[in-house]
Parts: sequence; structure tokens; C-alpha cells
Amino acid sequence: MKLSAPFVLILAALGVAEAATHLNHGRVARHHALSRNNSVGKRADKSGRCKVRPTSTLVSSSSTHHSSTHSSTHAAQTTPAALNNKDNDNGSSSSSSSSSSGSNKGSGKTLGTANSLIRFSSNSACGGPNASKDITATRGPNGDIDWLNCGVNNGGWNPPYVQVSDIVAVDLYEALKDPNTPFKACSAYIDTFVKYANQHNIPPILIASIAMQESSCDPNTVGGAGEQGLMQITKDKCGGAPGGNCKDVDYNIKTGTAFFAQTLSDNGGSLLLTIGQYNGWPKGMTYDSATAAAHGNCCPCQNNLDYLMQTLNGWVLNVDPYTSSPRIGQYFNLDPDLIRHGKHQYQQRFRLIAAVLARRIYTRELAAALTDALEAEHSGRLGGGQGGGGETKGGGEQGVRVYVLPLLCVLLIFAVPGACAHDFNRAADLYSQAIEKNPLDPTLWCNRAYTRIKLEEHGYGLADATTAIELDPKYAKAYYRRATCYLQTLKYKQAIADFKKLLTLEPQNQLVRMQLDSTQKILRKVEFEKAIEMEEEKSPVERCFEIIAEGGCEVDKTYAGPVLPQADDGKYTITAEFVRDMIQWFKDGKTIPRRYVWEIVLGAHSHFVQEESLVNVDIEDGMTIDVIGDVHGQYYDYLHLLSLTGEPNENHALLMNGDLVDRGSWSIEVIITALAFKWLYPRRMYINRGNHESKEMNRTYGFEGEAKHKFGEQTYKLFAYIFTEMPLATLVSATKPPVDSTKNVILSPEGRKRYFVVHGGLFSKDGITLDDVRQIKRIGQQPGQEGLMCELLWTDPQELPGRGPSKRGVGIAFGPDVTKRWCEANGVTGVIRSHEVRQGDADCLSIDGYSIEHDGLCTTVFSAPNYVDQAGNKGAFIRIDAAGSQQYTQFDAQPHPPMKPMAYASGGLASLLM
Repeated sequence: MKLSAPFVLILAALGVAEAATHLNHGRVARHHALSRNNSVGKRADKSGRCKVRPTSTLVSSSSTHHSSTHSSTHAAQTTPAALNNKDNDNGSSSSSSSSSSGSNKGSGKTLGTANSLIRFSSNSACGGPNASKDITATRGPNGDIDWLNCGVNNGGWNPPYVQVSDIVAVDLYEALKDPNTPFKACSAYIDTFVKYANQHNIPPILIASIAMQESSCDPNTVGGAGEQGLMQITKDKCGGAPGGNCKDVDYNIKTGTAFFAQTLSDNGGSLLLTIGQYNGWPKGMTYDSATAAAHGNCCPCQNNLDYLMQTLNGWVLNVDPYTSSPRIGQYFNLDPDLIRHGKHQYQQRFRLIAAVLARRIYTRELAAALTDALEAEHSGRLGGGQGGGGETKGGGEQGVRVYVLPLLCVLLIFAVPGACAHDFNRAADLYSQAIEKNPLDPTLWCNRAYTRIKLEEHGYGLADATTAIELDPKYAKAYYRRATCYLQTLKYKQAIADFKKLLTLEPQNQLVRMQLDSTQKILRKVEFEKAIEMEEEKSPVERCFEIIAEGGCEVDKTYAGPVLPQADDGKYTITAEFVRDMIQWFKDGKTIPRRYVWEIVLGAHSHFVQEESLVNVDIEDGMTIDVIGDVHGQYYDYLHLLSLTGEPNENHALLMNGDLVDRGSWSIEVIITALAFKWLYPRRMYINRGNHESKEMNRTYGFEGEAKHKFGEQTYKLFAYIFTEMPLATLVSATKPPVDSTKNVILSPEGRKRYFVVHGGLFSKDGITLDDVRQIKRIGQQPGQEGLMCELLWTDPQELPGRGPSKRGVGIAFGPDVTKRWCEANGVTGVIRSHEVRQGDADCLSIDGYSIEHDGLCTTVFSAPNYVDQAGNKGAFIRIDAAGSQQYTQFDAQPHPPMKPMAYASGGLASLLM
């Protein structure tokens, strides 16, 4: 019996997931931090590694008492340099040799000696700090671990109140004089730590200690949730980073220190609470909640219960808590050998789940399969109830979910009609949940990268593929997907490097070899074009006029299609009748003469050059305008769209908001039709430039190949130049008062609604005005990867406030607060943008083809249904009337001739870029 495609796909997914159960979880791998509470980021190296420690420093840990016994192996004593000399004048009950209460844990080995102790008044439920001038594994000048972790083992963490001025700390400059200092990795950044720490009256070594704990002072560190740089600051704090580079050392330290200081202030000066929260410790945290992730087979997802001890009795005293012998701490709960038990039990349950799902899919019981998978996702009950004894601590339900979630992803993407098929957003979310349960599985990261690529979130996909490679440097598919992301973001050299690496792993892979060859050809072409660009003095427009004058572009006498009219002086003109006949001619799969193409493009050119970079369109009484999103060369869908909008006329205008070309294989027909309307109705047909109206994108995504194939090199050059003449944005203004309530509606100075229509979005900084956009010099310019033009064409909205790095790898992401400030400052009712396919949400309840975000201030409209014949989305357009009221219309994809998208893409890259 022939297997159905979905069944084969599910079997493949089961194989991937089954293989994942055999991963070597003892492998040393980077800790990919999870976002928790208000945490800036968790340590991405030492404190977050699932690394097997030397047995001489860790004997065992009791699951009942949550404590460990350390060896008393002797080694050379380490003496902290230049400890602050503080008088213990606040009544600490500690002594240098023993405690008046509690055991003297860890005192068998001294790591250093201080000459002062933490200042603390003992009127606390936690008792006294039990501080010691000697630094041991569990005790030191800044208190012992039970005091620092007060309540973790009984009722919830509620640390004693300690201020910055109370602790003992080494001067950072003095620490660097010690040849054994652990801060050598930070030496290049010491002045920066000192500068910003002093601004907030925080000991510089405390900020440097956090950097060591979070990133080992490596400015290139990226956490699993995207935390950036030395201080592992989260994406929402990256909006003001220079050039969008959140890893910039000065910005990173400045931002991390300011966040720490603000958190300290919010906590009323409670230092222990603030340090813990920086690492994701919530107040009230218990041992069970801190280590709960371990039971889902995810040791680095836990809170490091030794964090405070390691920071305050290790780093700030110029002692490395990880390389010291014995190691500082007592929990060591990030070590994998403490959580390995029980894994085989949920492996058996997974096999049963896999069998059930496979049977459902094979018999086409797809809805039942989806129900089963969802049940397994939420409860782990599919396939036979609870496992044997001990399962609750060794994996159990959470362990099963690690492997059920990818199956559900595949079901949603490939197999279930009517259940958000091809819902890559949902798939990405499910893979994220699976990664939370097992961040050391490279397959999950690589597969999430695939969903990111399908969502055109190439920046996110690049990060995921890179993580998969870090976890498994021989993972061929991860290199392939990272190469795809590099190629999509026009980083050809990096893509070539990954293709070459992939060929060392799979030397017989001819598809990759072909894609490498194609990418190398593109790079050579880019470099060649840069070399000759300065030599070309005449614009393509001038050159075409010359060729026409020389008689070099005449209409073939055998042409039998629609005839472009000529005036008495022999000059060509355009009529509505010609445009309609041309549309039908194109629909029948035929082409018009190259001369007609040139005349249409040059006719549109005559109007584009008279328009500013920001075009003003007033909607007069009785008039409407339809805003159309990306069309992407899907000509037959475009014709259906025009049947819904109607042609431009005296009382009705069209505004195409960029990305008319690329990806679809009828981009020429789309752009010629649009430009014909522009020539015919210059004040009723408006076209904004999109990020795909650029040489860099056309070279990769098919339009260049299509234009040259159909009409030759000079025609492509003419189109490429005309793209630079297209305005960057349009300000659509109502002329009548709003008919609805104006409460909370931002209006123009005249009290009217108006909309800023732009392909991408807003800017990387505040203060940009409509006049700034209007004055951008665009003609002859490419958008590049930074600056106002780039941002207008490339940026995307985000849910979080502020600004963040782009999910695409180009531009930035802007939050609702950014949109509100800009609209209020410029008297704009809302931003209408395109640039992103819009599908139903995870529950199939949201609107297809458009979305309204940022409290109604940002609307995305996308007009290419079933994008690249894969996405399954609807298209939409927005109608705006003279009062500024909006009406949304959705439409479905239409049948088209049997030609795949990207048919004209370079070499063998079509399959890679779809």
C-alpha cells in the first residue's frame, strides 16, 4: 500500500524524536537560558552548564535534606586581594572560627581569608549570617549559604535585608593585580564596569561578578532566549543599542548596570533579593520550584541554588567559585548526574504514544490524532497512565511532553486539514515548549529554525540553527538551515562557509553542491556589479531613451496582441481599453513586446520622479482608497484582487504597499499591470516601495531572473532603477470629520484621521518626523541594512514595549509604546504596513490576511493568499473612506497555471528559499 505523504512525514518526525531520546545528556553544552520573571538573563556558561564535575568536589546530594558533603582534599590556599576593611559594628553574631548557631559546614577547607565581615543586625527571621573570615565551600565573610538562601528549604526564599554598603567586597582594580584573579577575562572592560557601577554607587566588582556569573565576561554570549552580551540583557532592553548591536560592550554594561540599580531601588535597597532576581529567583522560591525543571530532563532550566553563595563569597572576593577546590556551594543542582534517574520509563511511554499517533494518521483519523497529541501535551496520560515508581522525579509527564510536542508540531504543519494546517506560528510555539523541557536537544532547535524560516524570521532561525550547531557540531541539517538564513539575509560569504562545512559532512550531497555553486556565482556577480557601478554614468532610463531613439527597440511585426495607442506625433499613450486587453493577454500566458514594456515603465517613471518620498493623498468626499499589501508576483491572485477592489477611477484609488515582485513566478505581469495603471491614473494609482523592490532581493528571489528571461538585461536594469523612484511611504488623510467616537483616537492638527502607510514600519529612534521621511533622497539608492530607508522597508512590530532586534536579521522590531509616541508626535491615527504574511492564530480564531496590533495603532495587511503556494493564508485589503473609516475584505487564493514559485530564482536556490 502506498503511504500518504503526511504519514511518511509523521514517521520521519517519530524517528527524529526517538533519536532524541538517545542523546548523551552528559555532553558538555552551553546553558541556553530561559526567560524567567524579570530576569535579565541566566548564566550562559559556568553556572548553567550540565557538566559532570570532578568527583573529588562532589560526593552526593540527599534528596531529603538537600545538602551535600564535600571532600577535605587540601590544596594551596587562595587569599582574596585587597578586601574592604569594615568594622563589624552592626552586631553580627559571627566569628572567624565558629558560629554561635548552626553547623560549621564546609569548614574543612579554606579558600581564602578576609579581615572583615558583613555588617548585619540579627533581628531577622533568618538569624545571623554565620559569617566567617575564612572562605569555605558554604560559608564566608558575606554569610553562609543557609542564611543567604533563607527559606528556600522551608516556606520559600525570603532573604534578610542587606544593603550594598553592608557587604565585604574587593576593589576591582586591586583584584586585577592578583596574578590568580578570575577576572582576567574582564580586564579589557574594567574601566567600563567602574564607570557605570560608580554612577549608581555599586561596587564595580559586583557588576563584574554578575558578568562573570552570566557570561564568563564574553561579550559575544547569546542566551537561549536571546539574552545578549556580557550582562545577558534581554531583548526588550536592546532598543537603544548602537546600530542595533545589543552586545556592544559599553551599551551592554551600561544597560545591565542600570537595570540592576533600578531593581535594587524597586526592592528598597535589598541586595540579596536583587542579586537573586537578576538570576531569575522569585521571592518565595522553594527548593522544589527551583529544581522542578530537572524532573523534565532539563537540568539547566533550573535556578542555580548556589548563585548567591558563589557571587558574594566567591566572585566579589576575587575567588572563582567554579574552579576553586572545593567548589563553592552545596546544591550543585545543575549537575546532570543528580537528575538522570527515571529516563527509561518515559522513553517506553513515548514509543507507545508514537505508535498510537502513527496508527491514527495512517488510518486518516487526523482529528483523533490531534486530540491524542493535545491530551499528551497537556497531561502525559496518552498511552497508559502513570509509569512505575519513581517516575514523578525522573521525567514522567514533563519528560513525555518533550517528545510529544514535536509530533504535534508536525501534525499541525502537514497533516490536519482545517486545523490550522501549515500553522508555523503554532509549530514554533510548540517547539519552544519542547525546548524548555530539553534545551540540550539540537534536533528541537534545528526544527524550530525551520519554522522560523517558513515565517521569514530569519534572524531567529539563524540563532536557533547556531544553537543546534553548538550542541552538535556535526549536525548537517543545522548547517543547511543556517546557510538558508544567511542567504535569505544576503550574507553570501557566511552561507558559502556553511555550505562548505556541510559538504565536508556529506560530500556526496549534490543538491548542496549545486546550491554552493549558485551562491558563489551570486557573490561574484555582486562584487562585479560593485566594481562597475561607478563606471556607468547614464541611468537606465536615459539609456532606454537612447536605444529607442536609435531605433533599437521596435515592435516585432509578427506581434498580434493588444496594441498600445500612438498619438499623432508618434508618441505612445495608454488607455483603459489597452490595459484591460493586456491583462487578459497576460492571463492567457502571452507576453507583450519589449518596447511596450519600456513605454509603460517610462510612463510611470514620469510620475514617480514628481513625487516626494512621502506622498500626501487626501480622500475627498465620495472617494475611497484601497490599501493593498504584498502581492509577490502572484498574478492570478492579483487579478482576483482587482476584481474585488475595482480598477482605479475618479472616485476610487489604489495604494499598493510594496513587494509587488519576487517569489511568485509572474512578477513581471504584476509589475507591468501596476505601472500601467500608474501611467494611466497617476493620481489614483499609488505604489510604495517594499524591501523586495531592491537589487539585493531581486537577485536572490527571482525577479531579476524572470525579467532577464522574458525581456532581457536592459529591461531588468530599467525596472531596478524605477524601483528606486517609488515613494517610501504615503500619508492617507481623511477630509471629513470622523463618524465614530474620537475618544482616544489620535487626529491630525485639522481634527481628521490620517494614516501613515509604509511597507515595513517605524524607526530605531524617537523623534523622526513626517518631514524627515519626506526629505529622504531615494532615487538611485538601495535601502541597505541600516538607516531610515532601510527601517521604513524592513522593520516589524513586536508585542513587547520598546525596541528589540529584528527577527529577520535586518532592521529592528518596535513595540506598542514606540508606535503610540510616534503617532502622537506626528498627529497620525495609525500605521498601516505590510511585509508579513498574516494567518489565523494558534486556535484558528484570528483574522487571516490582516491583523490589528498595538492597541489599534498598527495594522498589517498582506494580499498574497496561500503565500508561495504553501502558507494556506487568506489575502486581504483595507478600504478607507473620506471620514477615515476602515473596512477589511478577505479573499482566497485562485488557481494558476502549473508553475511553481521561485521558478526564476538563481540556479538551484529555489527550493532553499521557499
